[in-house]
This record gives sequence, structure tokens and C-alpha cells, in this order.
Amino acid sequence: MKEKKCKVIQDLLPNYIEKLTSDETNMYMEEHLSNCVECSNVLNNMQEELNSNVSKIEPKEVDYLKKFSTKLKLLKSIFIIVLILMLLFIGNLTRKMYIIGQYDKTNTRYYSTITNFYAKIIEENAIIEIWRKDDIALSKVISTNERIEWTYWGEDSNWTICNEITSNHKEAVKFPKGLPIPTVQNSLIQPLNIWGLLSFAFNSKITTENVNSEECYKIHVDELFEEYVTKKDFLMIKNINGSTNQMIHYQFDTVTNEDVKMPDLAGYDIKEIDE
Repeated sequence: MKEKKCKVIQDLLPNYIEKLTSDETNMYMEEHLSNCVECSNVLNNMQEELNSNVSKIEPKEVDYLKKFSTKLKLLKSIFIIVLILMLLFIGNLTRKMYIIGQYDKTNTRYYSTITNFYAKIIEENAIIEIWRKDDIALSKVISTNERIEWTYWGEDSNWTICNEITSNHKEAVKFPKGLPIPTVQNSLIQPLNIWGLLSFAFNSKITTENVNSEECYKIHVDELFEEYVTKKDFLMIKNINGSTNQMIHYQFDTVTNEDVKMPDLAGYDIKEIDE
């Protein structure tokens, strides 16, 4: 009878250890275990074996969790860095699109419509002055090789007037009206659609730089082409195109009829081209 009872108790021990048995069963088993050395030893052996297995498994699990946690932190860090870089890239691209868009819009909607202005353009080998009043304009180029050249846009004809100071050769040529009349801000950045604007912004670099005490956007497309545009009113005041470096100064609504008078041609050889 005792052996049969022990057999039942020992069969229940795994469930007892796992706390799967009922309270009544627990009371019955604990009463038996307190009086049965054999069953008590079996319980102790089972508990020791279980503890031994747990102690072998836990370090591996802990080590795995630590490695997983480290990898997870690394992935989070990489994701955050990539996200920050993407946001910086998108932010910079958006900024460039805004600046170029405003510059383009100001050119096409405002500066291209101005018909009364004076411009002085200083290059390394020449000084260029332009006067325009409505549909009459006059430009004067003084070169370092002692040559003065005028271009006159009249009401019904155009003139090119050249004075070679060294040789004292003076020549004026009249031809039918057709030369494009000067405008403010002849930017190399042409009117752009949204895709052209995106492409230009992606391929260009825009920084901030002071030019003659004016805070400007420096629009850098490549090593040969840069335009400096005032932040205040998006007016180009410096231009680098290849080997040509221009400093530009404008005055608006100051040109009078006297400023755009046809130059005196006394002493000039005059030629006329009909076509």
C-alpha cells in the first residue's frame, strides 16, 4: 500500500514543483512528504536537477539578450543619424529652392520690367556704364587698351561708336533697330519650372557672404559660374563667369533725357548699314 501511495506522490511531484496541483493535493502531498524519506529525497533530487538546468540556461539567455539589446541600440543610433542627415539634406535643398525661386521670380516679375536705371559694371580690363530711360538706352565701355566704345539704342536705329584713343581713329556705324536693349540683372539663371528649379538647387551650392557691406547669397554652380545676390532685394551685385569678374552698381529712376542723348559724332567716320 505504501509503495502504491509513493508511486502516486512521485508521479505528481513534477506538477507540484511547477505549482500546477490544487491546494488540497498540495496538503495531501506535503503530509506524505513529511513522513516519507524516499519521496522527500526524490523531490529534492528533482528540484536540484531543475535548478542546475536553469543555471545553465540563464547565462546563455542573458548573454543573448545583452547582444540583442546592443544591436538594437546600434540600429536605433544608425536610424537616428540617417534620419538627421536626410532632414538636413531636405532642409538645405528646400532652402536653396526657395532662394533660387525668389531670385528667378524677382528677375522675371520685377527687374526685367524696370526701364529707368543706371548701371556701372567694373571688370578687370574695362568699366561699363549703362543708362536707360524707357526705350532709349546708351552704354559706354572704357577699356584698359585705351578704347572707348558706345552703343546707342535710339527710337528708330542703333549705333555703335568706337574711339581708338591711341590711333585717334573714330568710327560710328548706324544700323536698323534690332539690338536687344539692356535690362537690369542679366542673370545666367533662366526662368525655371519646378523640375528645373529642383535640378538647379540639387546641383548648386548657396552660402552667405558680404560684398561691399551687403549681405549676399553666393550662388555657386561650378568653378566657372557664381552670382552674388543681395539678401534684402535679390539684386545681383557681383558676377563671376569664367575669367570675367564683374562688380555691379545700380541706381533706379535717376536717368534723365540728357543722360541718354546721342553722343556727339563730330570728327567720326560714319557708316550706315541698311540691313
